[in-house]
Amino acid sequence: EISYGSDPFDSNSTANTPPHSLALSDSNFSENLPVGIIIGTFSAIDLDANATLAYSFHDLNSSSDNNLFELETNGTLRTTKEFDYETNASAFNLSVRVTDEYGALTEGNFTLTLLNVNETIGTGSEHNQTGEPTDQNSTASGTSPSPEYFRPFVRTGDARTITANSATLSGTILDDGYSTISETGFLISTLPLPKLGDPNTQKLIIENNSSEFEQQIRDLESNEKYFYRSYATNAVGTSYGSVESFKTLRREEITGPEWIDAQPAKEKNWWISPWFGSFYAPDNRGWLMHAELGWLFAYGQPNRAVWLWQSDLGWVWTHPEHYPFMYSNQLGNWIFFHGQLKGRLLFYDYGANRWMINF
Repeated sequence: EISYGSDPFDSNSTANTPPHSLALSDSNFSENLPVGIIIGTFSAIDLDANATLAYSFHDLNSSSDNNLFELETNGTLRTTKEFDYETNASAFNLSVRVTDEYGALTEGNFTLTLLNVNETIGTGSEHNQTGEPTDQNSTASGTSPSPEYFRPFVRTGDARTITANSATLSGTILDDGYSTISETGFLISTLPLPKLGDPNTQKLIIENNSSEFEQQIRDLESNEKYFYRSYATNAVGTSYGSVESFKTLRREEITGPEWIDAQPAKEKNWWISPWFGSFYAPDNRGWLMHAELGWLFAYGQPNRAVWLWQSDLGWVWTHPEHYPFMYSNQLGNWIFFHGQLKGRLLFYDYGANRWMINF
């Protein structure tokens, strides 16, 4: 029983099942990509709880092109050389194996397709020249074609500020494919391969058009493993980053204030909130010391809103979607917390249209 993952001392223990549904996130990649770039991510499904999966090439003979690529144990597929459409083959065959911690495995064969891209470089000796660009791969003489558009390249970043029911995801657009990015965001699911249109996948759209983007996701289940990846869309199509994962904390691991989603810091009784910043809270009695605002008394409200009392400000109300804007009960209007100025607190009073300095 031990050899296939069952516990002989537990009558309710079941035998280990092998992983299945081995899949690749993207089988197309463009020529002239830098060596080591991620072109796709392998994933599989394992019905056993807390299974650990490892991915590897399993056929290293001449019938496969495994030697041209690098496959990390987490399923990330990278190039080991720079491919040129005019001199290389346009299709590459891979043989991949996924194995769980007990040795149960599933194998699959995949075909990667190399896409042709018209590079635009200068005709002069200087790379930074400003002359008319030409197609390096063009065989016609005296022509300067426009660049060929392609899907964007996007990278999935780390998950940060993980709590029992929230996390902050990050991503990067490496190349827009010579076309305006119309949408960027994240796909997140409890299943290993988040997909657009999948009812088990949640889609998070980023509002700004920055090449570096992030988004906080809330209302997650505690002590749950989530899979996520970034995506970007232009006029040509949608591309995906690698699939990454994180696990939310258990409820019992969170002993900070109940009114805020905060992650424990390295220092004892210190907490970090993605919107409220760092603060010290030795217990749940309401008193806390904010890294900038100083000592406060916090009274949580529904929907994550909070009333804060500060000796100089009195009572102010704020919310994750409004902070550092706060409504002052004492002034009867909104104020804006700008931060510290030479050890003093700087606020803007919208009612009086003036700045306030608190010691």
